[in-house]
Amino acid sequence: ARADALKPQPFGEIYDLVGMFGDLNNRYFGGKIEAQITWTRAAKNQRRTSIHMGTYSDELRLIRIHPALDQAWVPKFFVEFVVFHEMLHQVHQVGPHEGGRREVHSRAFRRDEARFLEYREARAWERQNLKRLLRY
Repeated sequence: ARADALKPQPFGEIYDLVGMFGDLNNRYFGGKIEAQITWTRAAKNQRRTSIHMGTYSDELRLIRIHPALDQAWVPKFFVEFVVFHEMLHQVHQVGPHEGGRREVHSRAFRRDEARFLEYREARAWERQNLKRLLRY
């Protein structure tokens, strides 16, 4: 049962994460990102105050995307932005920061993140729709 739980499930009802990952990998990273990608499992209709839209595990080389993004009203460019963001974690390793805290999103990370062609649109869409995503 645990092996099935860890088996990547990249094909959603709306979005194919494998195709999306491959396209982004070629367009932005020259095909150099080596990772698997999957939709996570999440309880629906649960009260949330925050949402992790994606995560990256360096140890597993695995990108997980929240299933709230696999809905017809969520635009493809936003899902692509979240996937792109998680792919960047393979390029920009977590490093030490002042005061001993881990720095997950360095200035270099944020600079590269802004290279996403629809960066402004994705950030604006996120601000406008976060409450709706939290209701998933």
